Amino acid sequence: MTLRWLRAGAQIVLIGGAVLFLVKTAREHAGTFSAWDGTVDWPTLLAASVLVLGAFALMVLTWSASLRWWNAGVSFLSALRIWSLSNLARFIPGAVWQFAGLAALAADEGISPLAATGAVLLQQLMLLATGVVVAVMMAPGWVEPIAGGLPPAATAVVAIIALSVLAVSIPLVMPAIGRGLGRMVKRQFAWPRPSRGAFAGYTAALVIPWLIYAVAFWMFARALIGESGPSLLVAGGAFVASYVAGIVAVFAPAGIAVREAALVAMLTPVVDGRVALALALGSRLWMIALEILMAAVVVALYRARGRPARRTV
Repeated sequence: MTLRWLRAGAQIVLIGGAVLFLVKTAREHAGTFSAWDGTVDWPTLLAASVLVLGAFALMVLTWSASLRWWNAGVSFLSALRIWSLSNLARFIPGAVWQFAGLAALAADEGISPLAATGAVLLQQLMLLATGVVVAVMMAPGWVEPIAGGLPPAATAVVAIIALSVLAVSIPLVMPAIGRGLGRMVKRQFAWPRPSRGAFAGYTAALVIPWLIYAVAFWMFARALIGESGPSLLVAGGAFVASYVAGIVAVFAPAGIAVREAALVAMLTPVVDGRVALALALGSRLWMIALEILMAAVVVALYRARGRPARRTV
C-alpha cells in the first residue's frame, strides 16, 4: 500500500511540476500573446497535435524495442508511462531528475535501471544525429533566406552519407562505450552490440519523428497565422534545427530559451519578428501541454487497466 501511494505521489509531482512550469512560462510571456488578434484554425491545430502525439508514441516504441538489446522488455503501455513521466522531470531544476525518474520507474516495472538508462542515452545520441541530418536536408528552405541557399542535392547526399557512417560505426563501438561508462560509475555497464541491420532500422525509425515534427510545426504556424506562414521547408527545417540546438544546450532544462532563440533567428527573415517570437513561444507551450496530456492519459489508462503483465525476452 505504501509503495502504491508513493508511486501515485511521484506521478502527481511530475505532472504537477510540468503544469506549474507551463503556467509560469505562459505568464512570463503573456505580453507576447496579448496583442495577438488572429483567429486560430482549430481543426488544423488539432491535426498538428495528433501528429506530435504520434511522434511521441513512435519514440517510445523505438526505445522499448531497443531494450531487447539489453535482454529487457516491457509492455507498450508501461513504456509510455515510464517515458512520458520521466520526460516531464526535465522541467524540474537539476539535470539529474529525468534520469533518476527513469531509473525509478524502470525498476518499478522490473527493468534494469542501467538498461533503461542506456537505451535512453543511445536514443538521445541517435535523435541528435538524425535531427542534424533532417535539418541539413531541409537546409535550403531555412538557410536560403539567410545565406543565399545551398544546393538541395548536395546537402541531402552529405547528410545521408554522414548518417550511414554513424549508423554503421555506433554498433561497433557500443561495447567500448559500455566499458567506459562502467569505469565512470565503477560498476559493470555492458552495452550490447546489435546487428548492423537492426541498428540501421532503428536509426531510420528515428528519422520519422523529426519529419513529423517538421510537418506538425508547419501546420501549427498555418493554424495561427494562415497562409502568410512560412513554407513547409522553412518552418519544418527551422523547427528541427532549433530543437537540435536545444538538445545540444545541456545546460538549459529542456533546451528552454535556446530553442526559442534559434527558432526566432531562423524565422525572422521570412516573417515579422513579433510573429516569429509568438510562434516560438507558442509552440513551446503547445508541446509542453501535449506532453502533460499524454502523461495524464497514460497514467489514467495504466491505473484503469491495472499493472500490465511484464514481458519476457
